[in-house]
Amino acid sequence: GGVRGGARKPVCLMHMRGVPQTMQKPENLQYGGGGGGGEAGGSACEDGVVEVVAEELAERIQRVVRAGLPRWMIIGDPGIGFAKDKVGNLQLLKPAALQKLSWRLKNTPLLVGASRKRFIGALCDEDDPQRRDWGTVATSCAASSGGVCMVRVHNVEATAMALRVMDAITAAPGPGAVK
Repeated sequence: GGVRGGARKPVCLMHMRGVPQTMQKPENLQYGGGGGGGEAGGSACEDGVVEVVAEELAERIQRVVRAGLPRWMIIGDPGIGFAKDKVGNLQLLKPAALQKLSWRLKNTPLLVGASRKRFIGALCDEDDPQRRDWGTVATSCAASSGGVCMVRVHNVEATAMALRVMDAITAAPGPGAVK
């Protein structure tokens, strides 16, 4: 669809290949070094998934900027669970990968929406999405460590509590304190 730059509303642009019906096809899971992470087809290449997501998302952002929306009104989303396999999702959630992604997107604010995703269920051996909240809390803490400024979650209370503690740990005085 088109972009209406004159609307002047903030937008969140998410990385995804294909459409929901085709996003998990093998051709949409290839990221450089052998796959979205290599779960079913090849060696994992962390830089591959991060670099390709950064490149493809940067192109989307640039199209929106050219259409007239100021860059400061754009939020980037690496699309956890969308055209990525389990390993690719995990690689994108690493704090260093999220920091690199933000940098490659010219410090565009990032949002991560990993809440109750299938890869969390696979990691925790939990088929019921409603029982994946603690895994979601962990992904939210990892995202926060990577500088992500927003997370989309189902269980706001548990996530907010964990992120308050993460913020307190990060802000505590002493070695490694963020000022």
